[in-house]
Amino acid sequence: MTRAVVKQYDFVTAFLNAPTDREIFMEQPQGHVKRGYEDWVCLLKRSIYGLRQSPRNWNSTLHLALVEFGFQRCIKDEALYWIRVESRLVLLPIYVDDILIIGCEEDVDFIAAKLMARFNMKELGTVNYLLGLQIEYKPERHVIFRQTKYVQDIMQKFHMDAAYPVSIPMTTDAVKLIPATEDEQKRDERLPYRSLVGCMQYLVIGSRPELATAIRILSKFLNKYSAVHWRAAKRVLRYLIGSQDMGLHYDLVEARKSEKLHVEVYTDANFASEGGDMKSVSGFTVYCNGQLISAKSWKQDIIAESTCEAELIAANTGAHDAVWLEQLVDELQLPRVATELYCDSSSARELMKHAGKHRRTKQLRIKDLKIREYVAENGMVVKPVASKENVADMLTKPLPVETFRRHRAQLGVRASGSAAMSGADESSWHEKNAE
Repeated sequence: MTRAVVKQYDFVTAFLNAPTDREIFMEQPQGHVKRGYEDWVCLLKRSIYGLRQSPRNWNSTLHLALVEFGFQRCIKDEALYWIRVESRLVLLPIYVDDILIIGCEEDVDFIAAKLMARFNMKELGTVNYLLGLQIEYKPERHVIFRQTKYVQDIMQKFHMDAAYPVSIPMTTDAVKLIPATEDEQKRDERLPYRSLVGCMQYLVIGSRPELATAIRILSKFLNKYSAVHWRAAKRVLRYLIGSQDMGLHYDLVEARKSEKLHVEVYTDANFASEGGDMKSVSGFTVYCNGQLISAKSWKQDIIAESTCEAELIAANTGAHDAVWLEQLVDELQLPRVATELYCDSSSARELMKHAGKHRRTKQLRIKDLKIREYVAENGMVVKPVASKENVADMLTKPLPVETFRRHRAQLGVRASGSAAMSGADESSWHEKNAE
């Protein structure tokens, strides 16, 4: 699928296509009461909007139709369907009543025609806006995801239109933030802190993964915040004001250089770094052919006794995401090479490769050693990476300006036409770490 088209479709009154899965009665609607039968009720035959089971009934109806057309539902992602038409792959992701059909134009139009014969469906053309994401798709060059309009809406909602922008979302001393006292909480409880943090969370999963650390830190204080935390949250918004045109870039030219898919995962941990609980923070990024697939920043659920243990927990969790992607690629019958995992801790790398009981590692949980199985049986390759080149570092703690900008570019977040990191520069970064 080297030059695929991506067309968007919308089902009109989707839920009404689905029959009910049980006997349901309803009162006659106002203005449509039948004379002489005022005390009668209606037997509902279709899943109307407002019923709790309507979304599930619609999903089941659409699923049966797609299976009838020859599609298979992905085991690893039940919102993704796929089919091969004369060896050509066609993908069909769904979100309630919105679908995309991805493949060569002839196949896409053929499948859309079959669906339109079954359902009332509108074609919206090449995808450019979906679920709050502005999408720029150039088949020969790139895909860009932006949320500029969403950022502008947040700015207006919190009256920050005229605020001065800043270079980074959070200063390095933000890890010292502590929960507000009861008096501070009562004094500042009217501040819309929860609302602002909640609005910015969607940016992290949409097109701005570089915000993950800042939003994770702010989210710790949703129940105990004060004016100090409010100012920290507003700083993130000021960062967005200056970078609202940035988006997540996927370089299709670079991605197509390899005939096989190549999964890479970068992991890192910040040992006992935040708060009084002494728990470590983990981060990982997963790439496919040099393009970001997933990124995560989270606090570990146990207290690690050493940097090695913290790094091992982070690597194990990052490997889970990489294995999920491997299984999805295999299910779609796409060729791939062995996955590479990059970690900047030599002791953690040795524990991943070699089994053995050591005095300081006896307490490691079995689930945190799952990565050994991935290395021994799945063929995952563990490699070193310099700490300053480990992009996962930005998901474990706030960074100074230059380091933050460098890792942000490595994630693929930049403005259109930005010279922060061209496709060639990003390619050389991956190649450098692969050596």
